[in-house]
Order: sequence, then structure tokens, then C-alpha cells
Amino acid sequence: MTNPNNISYDVVQFLEKRKHIEIWGRKLPHWFQENKTMFVTFRLADSLPKNKVEEFLADRANMLKEEKGTAGNNARKTYDIMMMRKMEYWLNNGYGNCMLQREDVRSVLVEALHYYNNKEYLLHAFVVMPNHVHILLSSLTNKPINNIIGKVKGFTAYQLRKSLRIDENIWQKGIFDRILRNWDEFEKYVDYIANNPKSLPEDSYSLYIQESIR
Repeated sequence: MTNPNNISYDVVQFLEKRKHIEIWGRKLPHWFQENKTMFVTFRLADSLPKNKVEEFLADRANMLKEEKGTAGNNARKTYDIMMMRKMEYWLNNGYGNCMLQREDVRSVLVEALHYYNNKEYLLHAFVVMPNHVHILLSSLTNKPINNIIGKVKGFTAYQLRKSLRIDENIWQKGIFDRILRNWDEFEKYVDYIANNPKSLPEDSYSLYIQESIR
């Protein structure tokens, strides 16, 4: 598809295959190019049982081995879709205490996401589900996305431990992220975020869609 609603091209930037891509991280590798548009998922620390996390990482390791003998970009796209669907299925089973279904808890995260909007990134869409979060954003800095989202997670973890009077991990370590390839993917992820909470009561999630792409 073409650019929806004439969103600024100088903000929405897709993966440039001919330019250098930094890749790091063994368990959840991250691809990095500066100022790119990305889909990001992170979750509460107790949102997946240990055996599910181990299964996810084992499947990922096997797929990465298979990817070496195939067309890299297509293989990674297929892998990303499969892994996202598997994780989403597990997350939607409602493991853990699902503290994000509480409006007072979600509001801490929502405020933090908006605080960094137009500073570290431009928010296109996000949904805060009972035990995980999906975000579509365009980076406005030359920082890796896990550093940017790390600010959000660090601040909210501190605030939630304080307000809830707990001394436990709030968020999982790391994030799942994907650099978008084109406008078709952009539209797909907007729809994915918008449709993600449709089966939930309205008071158990928070949804944001940028006005220009509604």
C-alpha cells in the first residue's frame, strides 16, 4: 500500500536492506538501524511460565539455524509472524496476576509512554493488555529501541513497586522488536493493535491510535 493519510515520510522510516544492520543478543536478537519505525512487545515478569519461555527460546534457536540456509529476510519475516502468534496465544491465556487489567496500574504505564512521545519516539499506536504491551512507534533518536523502552520499563517499575508496596520484578527482561519493512506492515500492525483487545472488557485494557491514522 502507499503512505496512509500522508504520514510524514521523514518520521516513518523502514528497514534499509542495503545499509548496515547491527544485530546483537543471543536469546532475543535485536536488529538496529537509526530512526526506524518498529513494532515492540514487552510483558509482565510473571506473564509466561518458565516452561513456555524455554519452549519459545528453543523454537527460536531452531528457526535461526534454518534461516541460515534460506533467503534471510523472508525467513525472518516468517519467523517473526510465527513467534508473535505463539507468544500472543500464550499471553492471552492470562498467566500471572495480570496487574495491568487494573486501571490505576495501566495509567502509570500509559502516562510514561506519552511522556516520552515526541522526545524519544513518535507513538503511532499502542495497547496495554492485562499482562503485556504492544507498541508501534518511530524512533526519534540514534539509540537502540531496547534502551528507549528500557527507560519506560525502569520508571514504571519503580513507580509501581512504590505504589503497590511490592519488592518484585515488574517486567520481563528484554523486549521483542521488529523493524518494519513497508507501509503494508505498518497498516498490518495498526490493525493488529486495534483488534488485539476486542474480546476483553473495556475497563481491562488501554488503547491508543494516533489521530492521523484512525
